[in-house]
Parts: sequence; C-alpha cells; structure tokens
Amino acid sequence: MEWYYILIIVWSLILILFLSGMPVAFAFITMNFIGIYTWMGGTKGFIIVVKSAFQMLNNFLLVPVPLFVLMGMILFHSGAGWLVIDALDRWIGRIPGRLSVLAVAAGTAFAVESGVPMGTTAMLGTVMMPEMRRRGYNKAMSLGDCTNNIAN
Repeated sequence: MEWYYILIIVWSLILILFLSGMPVAFAFITMNFIGIYTWMGGTKGFIIVVKSAFQMLNNFLLVPVPLFVLMGMILFHSGAGWLVIDALDRWIGRIPGRLSVLAVAAGTAFAVESGVPMGTTAMLGTVMMPEMRRRGYNKAMSLGDCTNNIAN
C-alpha cells in the first residue's frame, strides 16, 4: 500500500476520533496503539515498545531531575529563594519585567551548569511562580503562556 493511502487512513481515523468527542490525548494514544499493532507486527510490537520504554527509563541521565525538584522545594520553603530574588531584583534595577528577565537568565545559567533543563525548570518554577504572582504579574505571563492577548 502506498504511503499516501496510509496517511489518508490515519488522518481519517484521527478525525473520526476527534469528532466523536474523545479527548485529544486519548485519540492520539488510540492511534498509537492501532499503529503499533498494524505496523510493528501485532502483539510483538507491544513487547518491543515496553522493552524500549524500560530502556529509556533505565537511563541515568534523568537522576538529577528529582534532586533539582528537591532543591527547588528547599529554596521555596526555606525562604532562601526569595532572598536571592530580592537581591538580584535590587541588582538589576528598574527594568520593566525584571522578574521575567531574571527567570530566563537564571534558567539559562542553571541549565548550562547542570545539563538538566527539566530539573532547572522545575526548580525555578517552584521559586519564581509564587513570587511573580505576589508581585502582581499576570498568571499567563508567569507561566509563559503565549496564547493570551497582551492586552489582558
């Protein structure tokens, strides 16, 4: 079967699942299961997927992530995060949106130092999000949501 026929079938099935009212995540998961069964050799494909998922989870590169989350929680609950934010806030000066600039700069620096951007995001999110909300930042801007209008 030609690739464009397969493409038409897959898009048609996904559209049918969307129009049936199924949530998007479940529609994609359903299509993944159908694709694995169809193109990876039936039930053998599921065994291959499970083995490769186990190999990915057995990767030790993700070990620092929970430690960065723990570090973020310690900074958040001890108040040390707010002391650092206040110090850097005074150092930066009166730049508009300085906490956003500070979050981006600190995230870049921590990600370069540690090599784990997910852990850095979790750590800075636990410290910066409450502080930005306390200082009156819009919730969408604090979360980095670009879908809202700037006027809101």
